[in-house]
Amino acid sequence: MNKAMTALGLAGASAAAIAMSTPAHAAAVPSDPPSGAKTLQTKTLASNTNYARYSIKSMTAKQVIAYYQQALRADGFRTVSEGGGGSGWSSGWGGGGGGLTAMHNGVYFSVNAGGNGKPTYFEVCYGPNSKVVDNCQNQSQNQSQSQGS
Repeated sequence: MNKAMTALGLAGASAAAIAMSTPAHAAAVPSDPPSGAKTLQTKTLASNTNYARYSIKSMTAKQVIAYYQQALRADGFRTVSEGGGGSGWSSGWGGGGGGLTAMHNGVYFSVNAGGNGKPTYFEVCYGPNSKVVDNCQNQSQNQSQSQGS
């Protein structure tokens, strides 16, 4: 199965359904989420940008970022920025962590993680529009605000 299909939560969908619902750039997505990650939310944003939010109990935020950094490099992505600070869950969703943004052949990829592995929350965003990808953390911030965090 194409790794992008699993990342989009399409694992069990028919090949025809996958082909119709997957943007052309999705095949360039480098990796599935780490083993053991639980999908919390997926959605398509503006400009065919894909967003997914996960939790994982077996990894810290730093380990999640390292996982994606290795996968991105292996698939030819170039790191644009990386560092600490965490995700939109900094209050009520897991605390500080780190982030990574990369690009390859017109596909922008961003991952932000927060928490200490009990659980760690992280979000992945990718698509052809760097501004939309750069603002994906707004999805989790809006989610945590709507839940009273």
